[in-house]
Amino acid sequence: MNIKKSTILAATLLLVSGVVFAQKDDGDRSRISEYEKNNLPIVFVEDQKNKSAKTSNMNFEELVMVDGAINFKLSFTDGTPGSVFVPINKEGVKFKYRVTDDLKRLRSAYMRGKWEEAVSAGRSVVYPAVVIMDVPEKITNVHENLPIFVESLLRANRYIEAKSLMESLPLSKSTYNVGLAAVEYVNLMIDAKRYEEANSVLERLNFGGANIDNIDSIMDIAHKFRKIGRIGDAVRWYTKLQSTPGNKNKNEATMWMAYCDLLNNSDITARLFVDNLKNMPKTERAYSLKCLVDGMLLEKAKKADDAVDSYAEGIVYGDITYDWMPIILYKIAKLYKANENFTASNEIFEQIALLYSDTEYAKLAKDEIVEIKTPEGEGEEEEEE
Repeated sequence: MNIKKSTILAATLLLVSGVVFAQKDDGDRSRISEYEKNNLPIVFVEDQKNKSAKTSNMNFEELVMVDGAINFKLSFTDGTPGSVFVPINKEGVKFKYRVTDDLKRLRSAYMRGKWEEAVSAGRSVVYPAVVIMDVPEKITNVHENLPIFVESLLRANRYIEAKSLMESLPLSKSTYNVGLAAVEYVNLMIDAKRYEEANSVLERLNFGGANIDNIDSIMDIAHKFRKIGRIGDAVRWYTKLQSTPGNKNKNEATMWMAYCDLLNNSDITARLFVDNLKNMPKTERAYSLKCLVDGMLLEKAKKADDAVDSYAEGIVYGDITYDWMPIILYKIAKLYKANENFTASNEIFEQIALLYSDTEYAKLAKDEIVEIKTPEGEGEEEEEE
């Protein structure tokens, strides 16, 4: 072989192998142990009485017990020897992420949808902070990058790594951003049809406490399970929502439990839920949903006229934006159609198709519209004599 050609070929092979090596995926696996003991760059903020706050660039190393109290162990970044121990509950003490190149890369890559790049940069930002993710957010902001990192992991299809991260988080006493990360994880796992992994996180997640501001998003997860036909999962989380202290929509969760029971032919249980809330004010949002459940119970009891009245009341006291409105409209239209009041039923079916085009009820409604035949001669103008 020509020596020159051989050299070029060897160089080409080396270049190609280098590219392949650089692009080779290192596999989906837990990576926490590789980064959790790294120092976390922070800005330490200490309020001084009658003076401006004092800030210092430091590193968080670990949590340690000193004289029976948990302390942050901090070290200096300017080469000063020794460590600083700060009680976790010391008044006036806060610390926040120091803006590093990795932190900039994480946020930039996330905004550009470069998921693998975001994951690569985010590991050194998030994993060293896992041990302090249960510290209140009024003390530190180390929780803030967790939601975008979790989303990046899942959009990069790193399910094992994301699962290991969720298992390491203090979900039973989650802060707002930890709860937000859990909600993002669960939603994306449902989309990926990894239902058991989604349920495992919801089982550990505290729905209330510092996570109460995410309660509407958690309710949306229960709705999501219901809409894809996983009624058992939906009931499980509606039940937990119904019993969550501070949940302003607990009655709505209860009514959805009753609705799901009716789908499962558990009429007696559904009736018990409705009876327990028989004095619900008509001004309450969930009252309209209660009318839907009442109407379904009346239909099952073969009381169609009473069911129509209940559905109509639910429409009057409801709102076009309510999640159950296409259901209640569809049910009353079906009863009108069964009674051969096709003008009324067609009008409602057409409204459903128009207003709720992104729901399953739009197609169902379109299929129910019938052609109304005008009796021969009706509507024709009389011939002039």
